[in-house]
Amino acid sequence: MTEKWTKHLCFLVGMLPALLLPAHYLVADSLDDFYIQQVLDRYYTSSTDVKALSLARASVPVCDGAACVSNNPAGLAWMKENQLYADVGASSLRGYDQTTGQPASQDTTLGNGMLGIPLGDTESGAPAYGTLGFGYARYQGSTNDSVGTIPDGHRRTVGYGYAISPSIALGYSFTFYDDQLNTRQADHHSHARFLHIFGFQHRVSDEFEWGGTFQLGVGQADAEDYILGSDGLARPREYFYQLGGRYGTSLGDLYLTGRFRHVEAESNFEEVSEGVFTGGEEEGSEGEISLGLELDPLGFLTPRFGARYRYVDYTFHRENTRDLSGSINELAGSIGASIALPAFWTSLEAPRIDIGADFGDFARGWIEGRGAFIVSF
Repeated sequence: MTEKWTKHLCFLVGMLPALLLPAHYLVADSLDDFYIQQVLDRYYTSSTDVKALSLARASVPVCDGAACVSNNPAGLAWMKENQLYADVGASSLRGYDQTTGQPASQDTTLGNGMLGIPLGDTESGAPAYGTLGFGYARYQGSTNDSVGTIPDGHRRTVGYGYAISPSIALGYSFTFYDDQLNTRQADHHSHARFLHIFGFQHRVSDEFEWGGTFQLGVGQADAEDYILGSDGLARPREYFYQLGGRYGTSLGDLYLTGRFRHVEAESNFEEVSEGVFTGGEEEGSEGEISLGLELDPLGFLTPRFGARYRYVDYTFHRENTRDLSGSINELAGSIGASIALPAFWTSLEAPRIDIGADFGDFARGWIEGRGAFIVSF
């Protein structure tokens, strides 16, 4: 057995506890965290690539390739070739019904497509005129609780990255949300929700780089209460900061990232019916630290592992939903790999397939898994 395989085997054995811990360390009340997680997903969630999913999102600030348009648009600035990224996947959220106390679940299918196009000469370094990025995301799901939530939506993103020096890049992306949240009691349809991402990356050396983003989500959505026959506007907002880096080690690339997120929503409804009604008089804060390791390639295979800790505190201010206020205290693991494929056209750089899964909670089934195809040309 070669020295490289021995190092990787030792690391895999050491990582097993991190991948198995989530089932034992998620200590929040299952009623609280199921509905709180549902609400958090309905603010200004942005798409991450499968590599980031496999590394517990630790690689997002120092991303590379077309997927940077929704991770950190500054990463677009370093692209040398056009790149197409496409993925499909599914996620599952488990908990208990707020009314009956019976098991409840939300299952969602999702897909992303992203394209990066360098502008100008790239032979002497970063693209002379920067890089344009485009993204499209589609998701659809269903929930089997008494509320009967049906999430359904699209996200469209455009971004630009530019290297202001041989080692520093800046970027900006803009996402438009067209989504609808329909339940048996209410409808919540976005018509003017936007996410702005401002990012930077600093490549200090071949072994070390760091970066960060500031994200601002603003807008409004039409809301209709079927029970009371009333309608109005909901105004969700989001403020998000993250900072992280990559360091090359003898095993591979080590990633570490910290992030903070604050969300809030208000509406002009004076009264709403019983049940969860997102978009009115709510607020919450979320902090997360994540660690990932991408091992050196083993032939055609590049293994990836990650672990993250997340704490959320969320408050529903309306009287009829106040009992759902609570927290999430989560330790999660992730795993994945990149598989290099032989080039099938001479004009294409060797394409690859990325696979990954994030295990938020084994016991309740908080799982997301995706597979991606990436090709440069």
